[in-house]
Order: sequence, then C-alpha cells, then structure tokens
Amino acid sequence: MPHGSTANPESNISRLLENRIESGDFPSAVYIVAQNGDAVFADAIGDAVREPEPHPATLTTIYDLASLTKPLITGMLCALMHERGDFVLEDPVAKYLIEFDTTDKRNISIRHLLTHTSGLAAWRPLYLLAKDREDALAAIAGVPLEYKPGERVIYSDLGFIVLGFLLQKLTGHSLPELAQQQIFTPLDLHQTFFNPAAAARTGIAACENGNAYERDMCERDFSGREYVGWRSGGIWGEVHDGNAHFLGGAAGHAGLFSNAAETLGSLISS
Repeated sequence: MPHGSTANPESNISRLLENRIESGDFPSAVYIVAQNGDAVFADAIGDAVREPEPHPATLTTIYDLASLTKPLITGMLCALMHERGDFVLEDPVAKYLIEFDTTDKRNISIRHLLTHTSGLAAWRPLYLLAKDREDALAAIAGVPLEYKPGERVIYSDLGFIVLGFLLQKLTGHSLPELAQQQIFTPLDLHQTFFNPAAAARTGIAACENGNAYERDMCERDFSGREYVGWRSGGIWGEVHDGNAHFLGGAAGHAGLFSNAAETLGSLISS
C-alpha cells in the first residue's frame, strides 16, 4: 500500500490481491473481513477457472479448503465427541485402533494427535506406502516416529488422518456422514461438503494442472516406488491433496470444500 494512500481498506486489500494475481501467484482470491460476526469488507478477484474457458470468481465461489479440514471438521467433531464423553483426551489411540498397539506408538494419546505432538512424521505419500485405502492406517502405523510423543510440536497431516480413522471407528459412520449430521446440517451449511457433485463443478475454483509439487517430492524422496495414479490434467471439482484423493476424497486432514461466507460462519460458530 503506497505511503499516504487515502484508499479505503477494502480497496487496499483488493489491490494487494490483484497485484499478486497479476504476478502469477494465484489466479483468484475471495475474502471476507468480519467484525462481531458481521462482514465489513468483502470482494472476489480474478478467475476461479481459466480453462477450458474463464469463470470469474464471485463471493459464492467454492474452494478446496485443504488443511482447514483439520479445525473445521476433524477438530470440531473431536470436540463434540469429547464433550459427550465418548472419549477422554488422554486415551491412547491404541485403545481404539489396534494398528497403534505397537511398542513405539502405544503411548500416543488422542491429545497428542490433536496438538501435533504425537511424534508422527509431518507427511508421507500413503498412495506409495499402502496397497489400498484400507491399508492406509497400517501404513501410517508402520512409519517410524520422529520423536517421543509429547516431546516436540511437528505439524502432522498423518496425525489428523489417524484422527479421521478414529472418528469413523468410534461412530461407525464415514467422515462425510459425521460432518453432515453434526456440523453442516446444524449450522445450515449448504455449500460446504466433501466430494463435490459433478453438477456443482462450475461453481468451484479449479486447482493446478496435476500435482507437480507433491510429485516432485515423491520422485526425490521415494524414487524406488512406482505410482500410476498421478493426475496430469486440471484438478477441478475434486480434492487436490494426494493422500485425501487416495483415501476417497475425504480424510481427517483435507478434502473439505466451501465458500468464504460459510467458512466464516463455521469459524464463528466453532
């Protein structure tokens, strides 16, 4: 923002984002700034979709929320179940998931997973380590810990994937079912979901062509493992994250889609 600018804050925010779009950082942005639950500033900038034809972003455009799945779905569901007394935070994960009943993982608690202090690695490509999605939990349990539980904080996708499996084990319901029953319906959210229907695609922002960053990591660090499931075309209307895609589009760490207004509503309600 230029020194001494007299533009209002909304114009300044929008111009900042326009500059980043023009620089090629991202194709679109939608923002809402709220105070006491009410929107103060809001704007939609750029193209939500560029190919095969451009679709301008709007305030209702739906985005892949990626890791916001962790607090908005997995964390919230864990909080609800804890409040009901379905588990205590110090319960060992192995009490519910037999795959974690091993020497190094027996002391990992639910609290450790929620606070990223479990010792689990930040990320591993489950689609390279597991035979199929049913084998994913065992694959995570087979990854050596990077430190003792409770010793350090390392942000971990793997930990929240395990929490997703834990929620499903405790309830007998899939993560999308739990989210619909306990979050989306009570909060009256109609544009928030996992695995968008094909008909909703035109209202969803596209992601990148393929998944170059993740593929580069795999080819660098897991070069001896073959994977035939790489996506090379535009990822549009399906989850971008490779592990979430491998797990069927819905996982404890990623997979949620929503627009800015409903995301704001979810955050305020939580």
